[in-house]
Amino acid sequence: MKIFFGLVVFLFLFGCTPYLDGRPQFCVKADQEAEAWGLDKAIETWSDPRSNVRFSKEPCDADSIPVYVYVVDPGECEQWAGLAINEGSYRVVELNDHCQMNQTNKENTILHEFGHVAGVEHVEDPTNVMNPKITGVTTVDPDLYRFTEVELR
Repeated sequence: MKIFFGLVVFLFLFGCTPYLDGRPQFCVKADQEAEAWGLDKAIETWSDPRSNVRFSKEPCDADSIPVYVYVVDPGECEQWAGLAINEGSYRVVELNDHCQMNQTNKENTILHEFGHVAGVEHVEDPTNVMNPKITGVTTVDPDLYRFTEVELR
């Protein structure tokens, strides 16, 4: 009993959430514009059983981390096509509509940003979706992305 209580206190103090199946869950809440960017494909890809994270659309479990996905037009496209912002108890993904990308690049952008939501950093491999440039993407490999709860905070 003391060990269980100690674990609960540790998880509370350090912001980790125990997940029933051991996989952190992200609850995606998006508008219709974001749906057109390939939202379902991004959810399915990052929820692959080989990855240890899970995305799903609302309604979601109470212990899921909300992810709010918006399409925005900041009036310029020079710096970014998408942003993933960690706000602590929730995440925000902004997709830059000013860039006027084709559908493949939109899908790669949302895949890339969901990777950041899950805690994945940029990689140098130009064919990997987590490369900072979205052109030339051919691989999304959930086997590469295994996270601890501490890394996902």
